[in-house]
Amino acid sequence: MTQQIAATDEITLAHDQATFTIAYTALNFIASPKNQFAYKMLGLDKDWNYVKDVRSVTYTNLSPGDYIFMVKAANNDGVWNETGKGIKISILPPFWQRWWFKVIIVSLALGIASFYLLLYRNLEIRKLKSLQQEEIHDVQSQYFTNISHEFRAPLTLIMGALENIRNNQHLEKSHRLMERNAERLSGLINEVMDFQKIESGLRTLQVSLSNMNVLLSDIAEDFAELALQRNMKLQLELPQIQKIAYCDRKVIEKIMLNLLDNAFKFSPDQSTVRFSLLSSLKYHQTGLDHLLQINQALPNVHYCHILVADQGIGIHKEASKGLFERFYRISNEHMGSGIGLAFVKSLVSHHRGYINVYSRKDVGTEIIVSIPYRRSEYRSDEISYQDNPGLKGMKGSLPQSRKTRALMLTNLKSICLMLRGYS
Repeated sequence: MTQQIAATDEITLAHDQATFTIAYTALNFIASPKNQFAYKMLGLDKDWNYVKDVRSVTYTNLSPGDYIFMVKAANNDGVWNETGKGIKISILPPFWQRWWFKVIIVSLALGIASFYLLLYRNLEIRKLKSLQQEEIHDVQSQYFTNISHEFRAPLTLIMGALENIRNNQHLEKSHRLMERNAERLSGLINEVMDFQKIESGLRTLQVSLSNMNVLLSDIAEDFAELALQRNMKLQLELPQIQKIAYCDRKVIEKIMLNLLDNAFKFSPDQSTVRFSLLSSLKYHQTGLDHLLQINQALPNVHYCHILVADQGIGIHKEASKGLFERFYRISNEHMGSGIGLAFVKSLVSHHRGYINVYSRKDVGTEIIVSIPYRRSEYRSDEISYQDNPGLKGMKGSLPQSRKTRALMLTNLKSICLMLRGYS
């Protein structure tokens, strides 16, 4: 304090000074022992405390806040001075109860929470980016493995043709073979250049109206020479009524070429390969075991079904689980890169279809690919009208794709044809 307490109207105490004693007296010196006192602490006491001639009061651990200590006295005749005397007492809170300290604590808490939230988000973003990088790497690896698989056959054929030219044999046929496979390699290179389109999956579907009878007939025709070479029967079964469907012809061609190539590859000479267009699976009958189904048929979606069946070495039920997985080989009898069926699975899924596999060891295998065929089952950006506006010229609508498809035949067929032509 800067002055005597008798002249002070207000005092301020720290939080650790909350226990104190106040002494008081009266300026009546006639029979002063008979003076009486009363006090109360506004903010703490509701009523006056009459303490007779007691001249002090002690308060212990008062809570921070503002108080007014009031005291009044009576003389020896019992006459009270109702005006009394008062002093304001302010007890300051500790620093941890001050508003600025609370603001600091809340700010620190928010800052720490924000830091950990930001750290957590950064970790999650890193994990997500890592997963995305892995997915992109997987897609890239899958795509380039497919492309590498496709590159092997034309390179082998071109090398064989060059050998024949060097030996001055079958020059015209060698030139044709080299030209056809050079065009095939060019097409594969174009696919590599368009790789950005499939970093997040396969390319966008290019769905258009197609005559499925014509499309499957043209695909089957590509295998006629191979069937003749091996004395095999390629049995094409199509409905009498032309089946008109919305589909991506290039995707259908790649699927069927892989399946037919496998059917011929794993079938003995003089056996039969069936290639059928089914309107429904309801009446499909087979003596083989249903091994697995890839994807599920969606409700209220209409499908056309394409069957490829062989009389080959068949598949054990235990070995069928990984049939459509990359690099999976059922046994040493099933030679190949282990890519074709995985590629088929990707293409069918991309076309929103599903696959059923029936097989029995040493009896044969049937694979049915089911593809949605109505326009309403595809997005507007997937519909293409450039090839078949209004189905005009349907029978002649496939010559260019036939040329491309002929270049897409895999190792076994093309190499056998080359051997047949040069024998």
